[in-house]
Amino acid sequence: MRIDISNIIKIDGASLNIEAGENAESINLSQEGFTFVSPILFKGVLLNISGVLKLEGRLETDYCVKCNRCLTEVKQQMDFPVKEEFMDIEKNEDSECYTYNGNFVELDKVLKDNIILNLPIKLLCNEACKGICPGCGSDLNLGDCGCVFESHDPRFEALKGFFDKG
Repeated sequence: MRIDISNIIKIDGASLNIEAGENAESINLSQEGFTFVSPILFKGVLLNISGVLKLEGRLETDYCVKCNRCLTEVKQQMDFPVKEEFMDIEKNEDSECYTYNGNFVELDKVLKDNIILNLPIKLLCNEACKGICPGCGSDLNLGDCGCVFESHDPRFEALKGFFDKG
């Protein structure tokens, strides 16, 4: 998403309202396990403060991911604030700052980075999810599968009577 900043770059205190929608493919957003099912919407403002462009706004999109316990597809909405700064590439000494070159700011990397940072590490379909049976793979939320598991670990069988010796 390329934004023309020629109207605000030379005027300290000038601002530019931004309202845009992009799909995940257009900003090269692909996260393993996540499918983005709606456009990535951004509404905000770009403000010039002494040559530093401050971006503030909100980003929202919907995505699908599998539950970490039972592998059921879960649809979630993402809606969060975005606050970033851009500096002229020629005046930038901080390698961790976003940059702009000439009269254009590229928002793709900013949007992509913020989305990745706000994705959950672990997501459950609900807090009471029982997951899947490690033996047969049945969804335990739908009912008990009937599998029987030994309550002891056979690798420790040799130590079974260790404390009984007297």
